[in-house]
Amino acid sequence: MNKEYYEKVMKVQNPNLKLEFDKENDQHVWLPMMSKKDGKVVQNGKIKVQIDILPKSHADKNPVGKARDSPNHSPPLPAPEGRIELSLNPLKMLNQLVGPAMRRKIMMYIITFLCCALFVAILPNILGGLLTKMIVG
Repeated sequence: MNKEYYEKVMKVQNPNLKLEFDKENDQHVWLPMMSKKDGKVVQNGKIKVQIDILPKSHADKNPVGKARDSPNHSPPLPAPEGRIELSLNPLKMLNQLVGPAMRRKIMMYIITFLCCALFVAILPNILGGLLTKMIVG
């Protein structure tokens, strides 16, 4: 479906139908997404779609697979991105579950904790050395 088909056929059959076509490609239509809020219908956003209208004989000759099954065309669907990959490696899971800013914060807390623990572990040796110098010397 393109702007020409909309103007000549669809708008004649239904004058109340209002479609907003994409400025770059007249085959893409922006459809409003509506919902009810407090008893009123409000627009939540828009979604860009392409609607292809073709004869059944053409569709039977050129089948399209379901989802990413073969044949994957009209339009070709890419493999999914951003799926979580289960792993026993805790660092790999942390990278998938937590964003980069939060990872930096977690690492800073861990480093700070380790530095404090190291300081507490070394403190008796430092104080013992200082006390022996004061007593002996």
